[in-house]
Amino acid sequence: MNYQEKRKMAAARISRNGKLLTLRYPGSSSGWVYAYDPILGDTWTLVAEPHTVVHANPSSTQNDYTTYGVELSYTDKDYDGERIKIGDRKFMVSALADSGAEIPKPNVGGTLFVGTSDDTALTIVTVEPLMPGDVVIYYMIQARG
Repeated sequence: MNYQEKRKMAAARISRNGKLLTLRYPGSSSGWVYAYDPILGDTWTLVAEPHTVVHANPSSTQNDYTTYGVELSYTDKDYDGERIKIGDRKFMVSALADSGAEIPKPNVGGTLFVGTSDDTALTIVTVEPLMPGDVVIYYMIQARG
């Protein structure tokens, strides 16, 4: 199955039916590559021959990615007061930036702006990628204001 094409179709539908979002990736800077390690958690790797540096948060700079997302609703039975709280918001977010480039997996604890980075800021609580193969089609993001 061609998951690259499925991702493009999902991105087109999400942008047509959704709203502009900006994802802020804290700690990323030029040359650093984000990855999730099940033991270390969120990590950033910099390859500077002959050394490789792995860091939890390399600097205070950040990268913003503009994409689109469809805001979905939680039902009354979803709210448990701990994992999902009243006021939490759920978004189906395109895995492609508005430029068409693939976005890295959003960071838990990172920031999601509804609109541009000057608009409503929400903290990312959970991120679940829809990834039937080796390509992420979209992300389900829970965010809290």
